[in-house]
Amino acid sequence: MSLIELAEKEPEKFASFTVEQIVGICDDGKLRDNSETAKQFRRFLGLQSSLKLAEYASYCLEGNFERRNLSGHVLQDVVNEIGRRLGYKVTDGLYRGKSNAIGFDGLWDDGIVELVVEIKTTDVYLINLDTVFGYGEKLNLAGKGSGAPRNCLIVVGRQDTGGLEAQVRGSRYAWNVRLISVDALIKLMLINEDVDDIGLVKKIRQTLLPIEYTRVDNIVDLVFEAQQEQEVKDPLEKEDQGVAVDPDHKQSYEFTPKPLLDAKRLALVSAFYKKNGQDFEKKTKTAFSDTTGATHVVCAVSKRYQGVSTQYWYALHPHWLKFIQESPQGFLILGGMDSQHAYAIPADQVTALLPKLNQTTKEREGRSYWHIHLGEVGGEGYINLTKVGEKFKLTPFKFQLS
Repeated sequence: MSLIELAEKEPEKFASFTVEQIVGICDDGKLRDNSETAKQFRRFLGLQSSLKLAEYASYCLEGNFERRNLSGHVLQDVVNEIGRRLGYKVTDGLYRGKSNAIGFDGLWDDGIVELVVEIKTTDVYLINLDTVFGYGEKLNLAGKGSGAPRNCLIVVGRQDTGGLEAQVRGSRYAWNVRLISVDALIKLMLINEDVDDIGLVKKIRQTLLPIEYTRVDNIVDLVFEAQQEQEVKDPLEKEDQGVAVDPDHKQSYEFTPKPLLDAKRLALVSAFYKKNGQDFEKKTKTAFSDTTGATHVVCAVSKRYQGVSTQYWYALHPHWLKFIQESPQGFLILGGMDSQHAYAIPADQVTALLPKLNQTTKEREGRSYWHIHLGEVGGEGYINLTKVGEKFKLTPFKFQLS
């Protein structure tokens, strides 16, 4: 069994390994440009939790490596993986610059703006900004990149970055450079991991762009919206936050561990895209897209309620609806924690059901959601259209987990 297969099936086997040891068991253990070791290590990072990435970054910055020249290479790969978690399409750069190659550490593209990323473990050495921005010109000449506007993001290991900040402010590139510490970038990743609204994800990425902050409305909006995402005041809304609530007895609820909820959601989405022969990528904790952007999916998971007419309950949020409506093919996947099947309902069918569903609106908080009550008889599902007393059969939309 290969390293990657083992990491997929039994990730706990690597829990006690340091990141340096992980590199050592990838192919020949030598992290070089275009090597099999680099390919395996990057695939391994893609399988790790965000907290594990944070642990690996700290190891790089604390000077624990026996091979001192390795820490910068590893940190570069970890930071680029964080970029992927933030929703960028990332092109990995070179570990070592070459005279005949474009020497950026990473190129991050979200379809609107490209970031040329430079990663430094320390600010002892100043950065030649002419060289960094020259990478963009070379990319244009080589016909590479998306052609989107480019800025530079400098990621540094230390919090004390006064020298670099002064250098940037005093340069002609002051309006095109953003500086962030590894710790702060990790915090953004962790916030982004729990965000459910694709619009808020885009706003989080905007914090990495050079912006003039005389007026701070956008920062205040971001903080406010992020807080709204985290504060779930209505017990019924807690279902999609990992809390199972009995809809007939609102005061009675129990917690579904978030890792189990996330794992179930990922298994359902993987089965759906595999059935359709598509690769996919995660956009938010509930939203997914195939790699071409043609098929958008939102996946909601519920526990089973015992002894009530509704076996499963879901909150359908407006931003979920918008996400599945804006692609050629959009689906709302409804699954149960105890079930080996789920239902993938096309966006147009979901839209048609809305007038027949009860809706909760919180005007003061600017939030609303529809209630979806799902029942099953003999393994065949239906949605209780509670507003009109009808049932909508889900049999045509059923698919198996395995």
